[in-house]
Amino acid sequence: MRNIAVTLSYDGTNYHGWQRQKDLPTIQGMLEDALSVILKERIGVIGCGRTDAGVHAERYTANFRTGATIPTERIPFALNSQLPPDIAVSAAREVEWDFHSVFSCIRKEYTYRILNAPTRNPLLTNRVWWYPQPLNAERISLGTREFLGTHDFSAMRSTGTEVKTTVRTIFAFDIWKKSDIIEFVFRQTVFCTIWLERW
Repeated sequence: MRNIAVTLSYDGTNYHGWQRQKDLPTIQGMLEDALSVILKERIGVIGCGRTDAGVHAERYTANFRTGATIPTERIPFALNSQLPPDIAVSAAREVEWDFHSVFSCIRKEYTYRILNAPTRNPLLTNRVWWYPQPLNAERISLGTREFLGTHDFSAMRSTGTEVKTTVRTIFAFDIWKKSDIIEFVFRQTVFCTIWLERW
């Protein structure tokens, strides 16, 4: 048996989040189904975190265990031949047996984008939040300082979320304004896996 970690990205527009759900398309469900086809065994995948419906991922880590002997470097090609165009696996690597995408994750990074313009841009649909009234990025940046440090975010979680703790440490919160786009990036202590950072 081998423990394999994969790096993937996806457009979450057509999916009901990461976690497999009965009769609803999810990223985990699509990945498990594709792996089960190419490896010819039922595969369960562990993702580094749950994403909500419609959320995208630029770089996401997941791992699975398999007895199949397919060369690790062939896994991305094989998976991408089975996955829909809005999900892509860019890398795979055999990892230690005790590697776990959730518990081995040491950092997560989240990006939120606002289109701050009088009219919406249809080419950015499902990519940004449109807000037509003028926003002051510098003043917003001052307010984000209150998020830095360790806090209990229980008031901001989704209903029905099963997490062991809602306490998180935010160690960086950056804001950039590029033309009409305001981008918020915050980093949470808990970019998943040290070895992926080296790729």
